[in-house]
Amino acid sequence: MSSGQEIRSFKGDHGRIVKSFSSDGKLVLSGDYNDSIMKLWNISNGQEIPSFQRHSNDVRAVAFSPDNKLIISGGKFNTMKLWNALSGEEIYSFQMYVHSPIRYSSTINDIAFSPNSKLVLSGGDDDSCRLWSVKTGKEIAQFFSFKNGESVSITPEGYYIASSP
Repeated sequence: MSSGQEIRSFKGDHGRIVKSFSSDGKLVLSGDYNDSIMKLWNISNGQEIPSFQRHSNDVRAVAFSPDNKLIISGGKFNTMKLWNALSGEEIYSFQMYVHSPIRYSSTINDIAFSPNSKLVLSGGDDDSCRLWSVKTGKEIAQFFSFKNGESVSITPEGYYIASSP
């Protein structure tokens, strides 16, 4: 790493890419702002692991669960999907409803799992962060007055962090 040399490139992705590394460092998941394609890559050889269906729209955020068993993806039109990381099969899709008199569709800009993989935190264009149950797919809490949900995270201690541009 100290040499500054490229150690791996991943062929086939284009456009603006979002990514997440597995906690064991063996896999990387990529999603594309320009389409609904997600790809899982083997870091050791740079090969794509063909397994994932398409997200329902442009992919704006992806995350591995800390135990690497689940993946969550988020995108335009309030969509988040939970996936089995081993099989690539969709477990379920949940919808984020926007509480706005204008009724526009929001975009999920970032998502993060809790350290125990039981919760997901999402940040969206509707100026909110939302906390979700992974088991039920139900919204647990909403945190409003957050500008554009640019980045969200959950610390190892379970604290929620959010930032905006």
